[in-house]
Amino acid sequence: MQIIQENFPEVDIKKMQAFLELFKERNKIINLSAIRDEQGIVEKHFFDSLLGLEFIKNKKRVIDLGSGGGFPVIALAICFPDAEFFAVESVGKKADSLRYFCKELGMNNLIVLCDRAETIAHDKKYRETFDALTARAFAHFPVLLEIGLPLLSINGEIVAYRGPNNAEEEERLAEFLGGTSPRIVNKSLPNGDSREFWLISKVKKCSAEYPRSIGVPKKNPLNLASLVKK
Repeated sequence: MQIIQENFPEVDIKKMQAFLELFKERNKIINLSAIRDEQGIVEKHFFDSLLGLEFIKNKKRVIDLGSGGGFPVIALAICFPDAEFFAVESVGKKADSLRYFCKELGMNNLIVLCDRAETIAHDKKYRETFDALTARAFAHFPVLLEIGLPLLSINGEIVAYRGPNNAEEEERLAEFLGGTSPRIVNKSLPNGDSREFWLISKVKKCSAEYPRSIGVPKKNPLNLASLVKK
């Protein structure tokens, strides 16, 4: 955890260490990550998650899609105890693990939703109610845009953790779905790997038809050509 303390001195390092120990033990029971060594977990999960801290600062209601083993949502929720976080994870065992981590860490600012993101995006309790949405390993970007933008309030922002070499078409697709052209911020992991953050603000309401039915966004991703025809 030294590398976390050195690069993110503002974080609650004791709570991060506690989460690390819980994650390692749980990962032996349920396959939350293929990374098993502590250094790899710290650098590729914790460090990577915390690279997004600056984009979540001052956000009050944050939803994370495809939360899996808790990255980035638990790491971010630890850092911002006064904000309200929601973790969306459709796999029951993983959702149970997220609840277990929250209980053991004494976290009361994170709610776990075990459901499909498409369903949640049409639920009036959640649709257009968030001022930030994070996604680190959720789906291909067109799927994230289709499901994510309807969840945001106007001026809310998608904070997408991405690798390098992304398609220009994806930038224009965001505009068709009510978002701005992405602002791209480049950062690096300790091993030198590149991490891109795509930041997309919502500037207009999404059509009620989006997202489409469960599974459709993934099976038939939106593309610029199909939207232009409409």
